[in-house]
Amino acid sequence: MDLSVELCGLRLKNPLMLASGILGSSMDVLERMASSGAAALVTKSISTAPREGYPGPTVISPMENVYINAMGLPNPGYREFFRGYRPSIQDVPVIPSVFGSTPEEFRTLAGAAEDAGAPAVELNLSCPHSVSGLRVPLISQSEELTASVVEAVRESCTLPVAVKLTPNVADVSSVALAAARAGASAVVAVNTLQAAEVDPYLERPVLGNMVGGLSGPALRPVALRKVLDIAAAFERAGVDVPVVGVGGICSGEDAARFILAGCTAVQVGTCLAEDPDAFRRIESELRHYMDEKGYSSPAEFRGNALRWLR
Repeated sequence: MDLSVELCGLRLKNPLMLASGILGSSMDVLERMASSGAAALVTKSISTAPREGYPGPTVISPMENVYINAMGLPNPGYREFFRGYRPSIQDVPVIPSVFGSTPEEFRTLAGAAEDAGAPAVELNLSCPHSVSGLRVPLISQSEELTASVVEAVRESCTLPVAVKLTPNVADVSSVALAAARAGASAVVAVNTLQAAEVDPYLERPVLGNMVGGLSGPALRPVALRKVLDIAAAFERAGVDVPVVGVGGICSGEDAARFILAGCTAVQVGTCLAEDPDAFRRIESELRHYMDEKGYSSPAEFRGNALRWLR
C-alpha cells in the first residue's frame, strides 16, 4: 500500500499535513509533528510586523466537539521568524503560512519565504484587509481581491502557492476558481467558521476578542460541503488544481471522507491539542480503511463521491 501523494511539486509520504494555526509556532513543535508522522508542516501564519494577538480567553469549547478561537494571529514578524526557519525537518517540508492586508504585503512575505529556501508558501486569505481604500471583512470573500493577491505573489515569486480560503462566503467555488485562474498551485479549504459565545450570567461575549472562528469536529460537515463545491466546480471548468481539505479531521475515516470528496491531501489541526501524536493514529486508521476497501493508493478513491453530484 502506497499512501504517497504529489502536491505542489512535492512528493509527500502520505496525505496528512499539519494545518496552520493551533501548532507550528516553533521549530521544536514542528520537530514533534514530523516525528509523529505528518507528511508536511504548515507554520502558524506570519505577517510583515510582529503581532501580540488578542487578549484572553483566546480559545473556548462551549460544547462537545466545538471549539471557538480568536488568537489574533500572534507572531514575531517575518524577519524574526525566518532567522530560525528550516525548509525541512526530518525530510518533511516546512511550508510557511503568511498573511497580510494588501497584495504588496503578501508579495513581500512570499519573497522572504522564497529567499529562505521554503518549498512552497500558503497564503492565508481569511484575514481582514484594506486594498486601495476598499474595506471588506476578508480577502477571500472577494474573487477580485483573491485574484489580485495571487497575481501579486506570482509576479515576484516562483514558489508553489497554496491559497487558504474562508467558508464565510456564499459561493466558495467562485473564489476558488478565481484563485486557480490567477495562478494558485493549490487551494486549501477551509479556514474557521465565524462564531461567538455569550455568557448568560456575565451578559457578555466570552472571548477576549468578543467573536472568533469555529473549528474542531463540528466544522467537518461544513468543510466537506465547501470541498465538494470546489472540486465539482474545478471538474466542470476543467481546472486541474489540487484541493487540500481542512476542518475537523480527527480520524482516518475523516481523512478518507475528504479524499472521496476530491482532496489530494488533508490538514489536521484542532485535534492535535488533545492528541499531539494524532498523525500516527490517523495514518494507521486510513490504512485500515483502504485495506478494507481494497485500495492500494489514495488516487484510487479520490473524488469517488463527486459522481453523485454529476
